[in-house]
Amino acid sequence: MERKVSGFVLMTGLLLIVAVGLFVGGPRQRVVSAQPVPPSDRSITVTGEAFLAMKPDHVRLRFTVPQTPLGPNNLDGATRVTTALRAHGLSRDDVSVVLAGIASAVPGAPTMALVEANLRDVGPDSVREAVDAATAQGAQLVEARYVSTKHDQMAQQALSQAMKDALSKARGLAGASDGAVGRVKRVEAQPVMEVGASLLGPDMPPSPGAPGSPAAPVGQGAAGFGLRVRVVVTYELR
Repeated sequence: MERKVSGFVLMTGLLLIVAVGLFVGGPRQRVVSAQPVPPSDRSITVTGEAFLAMKPDHVRLRFTVPQTPLGPNNLDGATRVTTALRAHGLSRDDVSVVLAGIASAVPGAPTMALVEANLRDVGPDSVREAVDAATAQGAQLVEARYVSTKHDQMAQQALSQAMKDALSKARGLAGASDGAVGRVKRVEAQPVMEVGASLLGPDMPPSPGAPGSPAAPVGQGAAGFGLRVRVVVTYELR
């Protein structure tokens, strides 16, 4: 009888040990911690463009003229040209001699002067008349261009418009592939270009009454004057 009881107790203990072992060493659930989602390695690159028309404040004219004294008063070239331009209606502040005594590359040739005139009236007729007044005194037109004092401010506006254009293009392309535009990854802005600033061109005729002078402004006006901006933008593609 005692042996049966002892055997029963022993068997019961073994069963308990096996049961505990199965509970402790049995299958366990795997716990996975949340990981941050890495940014997309896909991208899309587009070009944004913008043109912003500007209204010129004035036209800048530059002339070269030999300093050879001429006329009954024996006036040098720069004096003759500045006097003619002021007689045309330009103020003293709007006409100046930028450089004087420029040596010529031709031996024995007279020294040259560079005269600058700023015309507040940017109309083509006014510009041509000023050119005629200067070239009649032996001057040669070397520069004629529209100038705006709001250049920097307008350049920022044009850049903003170019960025909006790039975003619109990127969204269109991303939508076509069931994607979405993410953050900006890179921006490359090309130099701002002035368009239509120069009034001179190789096919423009000489100013009337000034035979042998270089091309003078023609009556096309400032309608095409402005700034062109181009940016290359890379966006994340989600």
